Amino acid sequence: MIRGNNGISNSLNNLGIVYAKTMQYQKALDHFRLALEMKNAMLDENHDMEKIMQYQSGSYNNIGLIYDQIGKYDSALYFYNKSINIKRTLSDYRGIAESLQNIGVTYLNLNDFTKARDCLQRAYQIADSLSNIFMAGDITYNLAEMYFRQGQNDSAVLFINKCLAVAWQLDSKDLLAGIYELMAKISFNKKEFGQAYTYLQTYNQINDSLLTEEMESRIANLQIAHEVLQKEEKIALLSKEKEIVVQRGKFKDLVLMFLVLFLLVALGAMLIIFHQKKKVTATNKSLMSRNLELMAFEKKGNRINAEKRKKYLSSSLSDETRELVLVQFSNLMEDEQIFTQADLTIEKVATRLQISRTYLSQIVNEEFNANFTNLINKYRISHAREMLSDKSNDRYSIAGIAEISGFNSISSFNTMFKQITGLTPSLFRKLAAEKDIEI
Repeated sequence: MIRGNNGISNSLNNLGIVYAKTMQYQKALDHFRLALEMKNAMLDENHDMEKIMQYQSGSYNNIGLIYDQIGKYDSALYFYNKSINIKRTLSDYRGIAESLQNIGVTYLNLNDFTKARDCLQRAYQIADSLSNIFMAGDITYNLAEMYFRQGQNDSAVLFINKCLAVAWQLDSKDLLAGIYELMAKISFNKKEFGQAYTYLQTYNQINDSLLTEEMESRIANLQIAHEVLQKEEKIALLSKEKEIVVQRGKFKDLVLMFLVLFLLVALGAMLIIFHQKKKVTATNKSLMSRNLELMAFEKKGNRINAEKRKKYLSSSLSDETRELVLVQFSNLMEDEQIFTQADLTIEKVATRLQISRTYLSQIVNEEFNANFTNLINKYRISHAREMLSDKSNDRYSIAGIAEISGFNSISSFNTMFKQITGLTPSLFRKLAAEKDIEI
C-alpha cells in the first residue's frame, strides 16, 4: 500500500520506467527527477540514510540511461558519475561494476575505445571478484563488440568465445541470440560467408525457441486458472442473483403503478426502491465477502500441494539455494514492489536475482503453483485492491491506480480485476468505503 512521500516517489520512479520503455523519454526524465527530489527532501527527516543514498544512485543511473538513449552522451556520463560516486561511498561493488559498464558502453558509442576498454575491463574485474557470472558474461560481450567496431576481428572472436561459454552455462537465450548475431557479423567481415550463414541459422533457432517458451507459458496460465474456478463460479452466481433482484424490483414498480392511486403508488415505489437497494447492497456485500475468501484461498494456494510437488523431486536446486532465492524474490515483490513495473519480465527478475531464467521459472512453479505472468498479475491486482480499499488513495483515479499497479491499459486492468474479484474496480472501491475493509 502506498503511504506518504516514500510510496509516491517509488510510484513516480516506476512510472518513469514505463515512459522510458514506451520511448516517451521527456516524460521519463520528468518522473525520475520528481521522484529524486522527493527522496532528497527525506534527507532532513528521520529516514534510513543508506537506503536514501541507494535510491539516489539508482535514480542518477536511470537518468543517465535516458540521456544515453537519446544520444546526449555527455549528460549521460555526468549522471553515471554521480551514481558511481555514491556507490563508492556505500562500498556497493556490484553497483560500481554496473556503473563502470554503463560508462564504458557510452564511451563505446562515442567511439572513444581507449576509455571504453578501461572502464569495461575494470567492471569485469569487479564482477569476476564477486563471482557474478552473468554480469561478467555481459561485460565480455561489450568488449567483443568494442573490438568488432575497431575492426580487430581476432580479438573480438576471443572475447565472444568466452562470452559464449558463460551464456551456455547460464542458459541465457537472450545473450546467446546476441552472441550468434555478432559472430555472424564477424564472420561476414572475415569473408567467411558459410560460417556467417551457420551462425545466422543458430540465431534464428534460438529466437524460435524463445517464441515456443512463450506459448508454453500461455498454456500454463490456463492450468493455473483452474485452481480458482469454483470460487469464481460462486462469485458469478452471486452477480446473477443480484441482477435478478434488480429486475424483479423493476417489475413490481410497474405493477404497483397500475394498481394503486398516485400517492400510494409513489409511496409504494419509494418503499420498494428502498427494499431493492437493501437487497442489492446485501448481495454486493456477500459478493465482497466471497472475494475475501477467494483472496485467502489464493494466498494459501501460493505453496504447491504435496501431490504436485512429487513431479519436482528431481530438482537440482538445493534447499539452501531455494530458500535464499525465495527470500530475495519476496523482497523484490513485497518491499520493492517490482511488479509495478509495466515492462517487468522473468528475464529481468532473474537478472536481479543473479540466477537463470529457467531456475526462476522452476521455483515460481514449485513454490507458488503459478507461472511467472499469472503470479505477477496476482500481485498487481492485490496491490490495486489495497489501494482501492484505502481512503487516503481517493485522490487517484481508477486509471491512475491501474498504471501505478503495473498495468499498461485500463481495459486490461478492468478485465483482470473483474476476472479475479468478480467486481468492477469502481464497485469494489465503493463497497470497501462502506464496509471500511482492511485487506
